[in-house]
Amino acid sequence: PESNRLPCALSSQPADTMLACASIAALGFAGAMRTAPAPSPRAVVRMDALDSLPGASIEMPLADGKPWDPLGFSKLNALPTQDSRPSANPSLKWLRESELKHGRIAMLAFAGVAATELLGLRVSSAEAFSDSNWFTAWQTFSIKNPGGAAQILLGCALVEGATFPEAFWDDAGDRAPGDLGFDPLGLSKGKSAADKATLELKELKNGRAAMIAIMALSSSKLVPGSVPLLP
Repeated sequence: PESNRLPCALSSQPADTMLACASIAALGFAGAMRTAPAPSPRAVVRMDALDSLPGASIEMPLADGKPWDPLGFSKLNALPTQDSRPSANPSLKWLRESELKHGRIAMLAFAGVAATELLGLRVSSAEAFSDSNWFTAWQTFSIKNPGGAAQILLGCALVEGATFPEAFWDDAGDRAPGDLGFDPLGLSKGKSAADKATLELKELKNGRAAMIAIMALSSSKLVPGSVPLLP
């Protein structure tokens, strides 16, 4: 019956069909890689207390000498649980990994918006890249070049699956949050511990600013006039 067919077979539009199949495949790739065991028996790297993390020191003077955490997210992992896992809520290590990942994505997104909106740059002169509105550009690209969109989705799934820190949920794992070993420009090579800490703080602060900025830009597109100084 029709109700038992795969979702990617339900659409009559080739572009929608390809993107639906790519999305399903992407989830499958990410899930399969997520459950794979760690390849190396390196020592577990545990998360420090909140007040010793990069970025906490600049918040303390504003919060009576304590890290700024008004909603108490850092205490979620300590809540009682009836689950078989140590906690049903994410650890501080998981939350910091999430913050760094979202900050990095937001910085890339903001740079992309600035390049297209302010500088008018385009990846290519092809019709798929013709949309000058960054907010609708992905939709236009997906419609005009569904194969390219599918490749991007699959690429994201492979990266996410390969770096997914499942052990971080319970404050385990063999690396520090955000440390993927990816430094093609060698920015951290030869740096002292103090210099590395400075770079980590700069990344964190710029990531936080970028997350706020990209949300403001998105809000201005969804609700015109909702953000001061933005059209």
